[in-house]
Amino acid sequence: MSGGRSKALTAKDDSHLHLTDRQRRFVLEYFHGDMAGNALQSYRSVFPQAAYTTAASEASELLKHPGVRLLLEELHRELLRQTL
Repeated sequence: MSGGRSKALTAKDDSHLHLTDRQRRFVLEYFHGDMAGNALQSYRSVFPQAAYTTAASEASELLKHPGVRLLLEELHRELLRQTL
């Protein structure tokens, strides 16, 4: 991947730097936790007391959060770099 795109993303949007600890934990669980790729279960692992419907709704909203999306993209790029 081109370095220019990465620079453009970080220069335009540093919102991933402003994630809460729990938002970061959600990203890590979603990316490579026991239930990787499952937003609902990733959310419930970080917020175990959340009701099912709340977890489903909040997990969906978190995946739309610009900082969460950016951090997921960065983790994906790093994984690709390690495997290539």
